Amino acid sequence: MKSILIIRWGAIGDLLMTTPLLRTLRTRWPGVHISFVCDHGLAGVVRASGLVDEVIGINKRTEYTLGTLPALRRRIRQRPYDLALDLQPVFRSRFLAWLSGARRILHVPRDPQFGPGRPARRSAAENFVAVLGPLGIETALDGLHLSYVPGTAAAERAAALLASLHVSAGAFVLVNPGASAANRRWPAEHLRQTLLGLRARHPMLPVLLIGGPGDVAQIQSLRIEEMQDPSIHVLLGTVDLETTAALMAVSAATLSTDTGPMHLAAAVNAPLVALFGPTSPARTGPAPRGPALGDAPRARLDPITLQDQSDLPCRPCDKRDCARGDLACIQRVAPTTVVDAIDRQLGA
Repeated sequence: MKSILIIRWGAIGDLLMTTPLLRTLRTRWPGVHISFVCDHGLAGVVRASGLVDEVIGINKRTEYTLGTLPALRRRIRQRPYDLALDLQPVFRSRFLAWLSGARRILHVPRDPQFGPGRPARRSAAENFVAVLGPLGIETALDGLHLSYVPGTAAAERAAALLASLHVSAGAFVLVNPGASAANRRWPAEHLRQTLLGLRARHPMLPVLLIGGPGDVAQIQSLRIEEMQDPSIHVLLGTVDLETTAALMAVSAATLSTDTGPMHLAAAVNAPLVALFGPTSPARTGPAPRGPALGDAPRARLDPITLQDQSDLPCRPCDKRDCARGDLACIQRVAPTTVVDAIDRQLGA
């Protein structure tokens, strides 16, 4: 095996969950050349794994059109591939695998049993590795932890940011409360009660709130100014993904909803508390701890996953909107439970 092409467009968490597969390929075929096709905006996530030789970032709007197919074909076929692994069960990926001219193509298997009332039989990371089943490889050869190494520049930006806030590495809690889907977003009032609970137990502990433009309304509804707490720092839209990873790596604890940054926290061994609502932790939960990254400490505990344990027949659910209309699965995760879990990570 001399060259392998992998196709997975996104998103952040999904790309990170391909890294056990990438390490398996490296273990089985140490000298193989690995090219990885993904969305151009997420190419940095794949590069930071340190496991691929080439990232082919494609803008689907401008480079994946009928008129640009000849150019795309030439770009993909710059080298011959012995194997193409299609990790996204959609036509666009299947077509691109065929377009690559690879001598053999394998497609990621589906879990036909997964759905409401039917939990996943294996995690998404395990499912990516299962694509190698026809080659006699059924399980990951180097564990299921995720691989992501923030660069030196990102670590320096994180250090400079902490210094500007007068916050010490290893002595703050980082909170990522947002999510692209409303039913994965923890209620703002729950988050507010969690911040108040943390302040009551740890009056001097700084909290860094991160998020993107889509999280502005949620953060504004927290009424941070009414808390009159200078140790709470709101960093909306000011921190890039790689710097966020570097901050997570030196946090005392990180709290996140089920979204891409949660997997990023797991990949850098942050002491993590993950909040789940409609989705299945067995399928897309945070990965276990991996080896220490450089000078950053290795988290002492595996990620703590919190999810309401009542019997909701509509769960697991991958829909973006709640069919019940009440977001019960995420609403029922109590703030006191979250504060207790953060305390466990802080005291580990």
